[in-house]
Parts: sequence; structure tokens; C-alpha cells
Amino acid sequence: MNGKKILISSALSLSLLVPVVSASPAFASTENTVSSSTQSDASTRGIITRDIPKKENTFANSFTENGVTWYLKGITYSGGWYIGHYEANV
Repeated sequence: MNGKKILISSALSLSLLVPVVSASPAFASTENTVSSSTQSDASTRGIITRDIPKKENTFANSFTENGVTWYLKGITYSGGWYIGHYEANV
């Protein structure tokens, strides 16, 4: 008799856990949907470029001008001038 009670209570406990486990993937997929929509909002922003020529090879990694932060993406040398290539998100 005691074995039947253990078996029944174990089966009931397991049946209570099954809906929790099956609901977990649905929650995870909802969370991913929210993240992807946030990501698409960020990707709609525009990237603008700017080239700054200098005689010396001294460029800041980033600088802010008129509320826009510019990031150095590369440097080229042409005709005696170093050209810093910058990008900014607007």
C-alpha cells in the first residue's frame, strides 16, 4: 500500500512539472522576438563617413563634434597626406 502512494504521488509531481518545462521554450522564443525587434531598430540608424587629411600620422581613435561621436576606421597615405577615415552613427 505504501508503494502505491509513492508511485501515485511521484506521477502527480511529474505531471505538474511537465507544463512548466513545456512553457519554458515559449517564453524563450518571446524573449528572442523582443531582442530581434530592438536589434532591427538599431540597424535602421544611418552611418555617415568623414575623411580628415593631415601631414602627420596622428589621429584620435574617436572624438565628438556637435553632439556626434566619430570613430576612426582606418588611415591611408596619399600624395604626402595621411587621411583618417571616420564613421559616426546618426
